[in-house]
Amino acid sequence: MAGGYDWAESQFNRVTQARRQVGSSIKPFIYAAAIAAGKTPVERVVDAPFGVPTATGTWVPSNYDNRYHGAVTLSTALALSLNTISVQLVVDVGLDRVIELLRGFGVTSPIPRHISVALGTPDFTLLELATAYCGLLSGGRRVTARFFDRVTNAAGELVEELGEPAPGPRILPPEVSYVVTSMMKGVIERGTAKTALALGRPVAGKTGTSANYRDVWFIGSTTDLLVGVWIGRDDSTPIGDKITGGGVAVPIWLDFMQKAHPPTPVRDFPMPEGVTFARLEPWSGELSGPSPTARWVPFVRGTLPARFLAPPILRAFDDLVPVPPVPPAPRP
Repeated sequence: MAGGYDWAESQFNRVTQARRQVGSSIKPFIYAAAIAAGKTPVERVVDAPFGVPTATGTWVPSNYDNRYHGAVTLSTALALSLNTISVQLVVDVGLDRVIELLRGFGVTSPIPRHISVALGTPDFTLLELATAYCGLLSGGRRVTARFFDRVTNAAGELVEELGEPAPGPRILPPEVSYVVTSMMKGVIERGTAKTALALGRPVAGKTGTSANYRDVWFIGSTTDLLVGVWIGRDDSTPIGDKITGGGVAVPIWLDFMQKAHPPTPVRDFPMPEGVTFARLEPWSGELSGPSPTARWVPFVRGTLPARFLAPPILRAFDDLVPVPPVPPAPRP
């Protein structure tokens, strides 16, 4: 934890005390609410100007670059951090559900009950946001942050040891957590945090940039270590023009991880039960043959779209020898 420059100069801890606008780093919780509500990573939503009636008039948010992509999958929308899709999802699943998830994962800072939450207008501490990500990426259970595991004195004698923490309450089903984790891996593989690929391990995370470039974020995790980076000025003046989480926070995250990550075997996030896979093109979300760009996309069991179960796929099994029916049991 690096929360300041010099303890003698200032005791203000920017990790635990500074509440800053989180920007797009809030979006994984919005997508988690959508997946928990039955949506899938390949559901298509139209990225276009979208108006929401509010008490002060119609609010029409725009994307970061003021460009629109038309119909895209939810996985693509998260990877590219498309604002219009995030707003549509909050309208669809309900703002209360998103706030409920954030509270469940340990966020205690005030959250305004306004649709602009979809773009990350709340102010959280870095510790809150990193802890919430840890729960989201750890099977959907709340994680409670602590600052030490054991304390010894100068002679090496044990003074205090906390022991293994008990599992926190379940906030999301593990299969929903796994699907959202896979979508967050897409942010690194083909989205706004590609620089993190240089770590050489599976990474799930999300970038964030607040209004007027006052705050930039990246929270990223492997199966061993989660690290959050925030950059900003204490007086909340803009950092600079067009400064983004992907451009400046991810390189800092990567530099730290390359030095601090334990030398564990490279491994992917563990898969729970209740997950189904289909081999798809990552951008279009359509079925793929032996394409080098195809990947196995996870779905919460029972949500695999019907178009992936069409007769042309099933015909591949027509030449199998049919299994004879089981004769009925004799009557007593």
